[in-house]
Amino acid sequence: MLKKTEGIEQSRRRARFNSHSNSYSSANSQRIRIDINSSEEYIDFANSYICYDLAVTGATAQVGLCKYTASSVIKEIRLKDRAGNMIGENIQDYSVLARLAFEMNTNDEAEKSYLDATEGALGVDLSATTSIASRQYTHQIVTGVFASKNYFPAHLLGGLSVEIDMNSALDVVMEDGAAAVYTINNLAFVCSLVKLKPQIETMVLNQVQQGGLVVDYVSQHCVKASVNTNTTQRHDLGTLNGRVKSVQAVQILTKADQSVDANNSFSRNNTSNYRWKLGNRFLSESQVEVGAAKQAEWMMEWLKSQKALCQKDVSQFGNSNHSLANLAGSAATGGKFVIGQGADRSQSDSVLSSLKDKDFNRLELELNYSSTPTACTLYVFAEVDKRMRIFPGKQHQDDDFSGQGTNMQ
Repeated sequence: MLKKTEGIEQSRRRARFNSHSNSYSSANSQRIRIDINSSEEYIDFANSYICYDLAVTGATAQVGLCKYTASSVIKEIRLKDRAGNMIGENIQDYSVLARLAFEMNTNDEAEKSYLDATEGALGVDLSATTSIASRQYTHQIVTGVFASKNYFPAHLLGGLSVEIDMNSALDVVMEDGAAAVYTINNLAFVCSLVKLKPQIETMVLNQVQQGGLVVDYVSQHCVKASVNTNTTQRHDLGTLNGRVKSVQAVQILTKADQSVDANNSFSRNNTSNYRWKLGNRFLSESQVEVGAAKQAEWMMEWLKSQKALCQKDVSQFGNSNHSLANLAGSAATGGKFVIGQGADRSQSDSVLSSLKDKDFNRLELELNYSSTPTACTLYVFAEVDKRMRIFPGKQHQDDDFSGQGTNMQ
């Protein structure tokens, strides 16, 4: 009912919601909160973003900023209704997730032009200065309700609250030393608020009264694990609350010093093959092999996980030395190595065909290495279909799809 269709909007306006404080500092590990007030309007999240000014001070030598600066400051992000109840999951390690989403799906031309102007895609190179002047950034949140293409009935929940935990300066600022502090000023959430025509609003309210209004969205189950020096490893990645669409994983080595942008390299780390398992079923009939002479299959599996093969135009995955489909030779298996596996069986997101194990829904990853790997951090992002139901009295609850859809056998 909440899909955008022609002729159902009565009005639309741009709205700006400021955070609770005018300034936040990495020196204090502050939590940012933004209240989105809506008494009768829907949010068009597809036309929303956060906006802020960022400056760096206190460095003792050369200083710079990591690539995709706008999202690098976000450690965790969560969405709540105005009563304080969580909507979906707390998205952890968000800066790594956003970096993966942008770098692997963006071509050079976009990165050097509008994405650098908005997201700070190119970062700021190290230079002989102890500060970086204030600059404005914007960021579109890449997952959860924020990534919904439909109208979101915020007014039926009494409005929303966005909470953001800031990353440390070590994760945002590059410098020769570790004394720099970054500050965020004038942070706001900017969005389009939409009022639907009375007859449409009446239909929505009837759904709320008759069993609850169903809102489907896609989120990420985020988890990290430690890769040791064993050549055979199995990682238990926890139980997923939702139906799995796809999974991705990257290995990020600990940076040698503060002047390095650690998230700029997704290492293969001598990986020779891998295999995903959900509940009691493997997502592939055998291990997927990886190596300098074995790039085609794992690359194809990653493209499938992004539904690139279902698109008429897959050019977004080419034209870039940051896009996996255009990487060749050592570059593909070196600095931009992503393990991806699709689980959604439909070519369209309009069809619910993601997987859910009827008993456990636990995710595992088997990793084998051709030689001793370097100890590092494994980041795993499982894309899951989520569902919530909104009831009278501004109440909502999660629906875990029990007994619904196609369960795994």
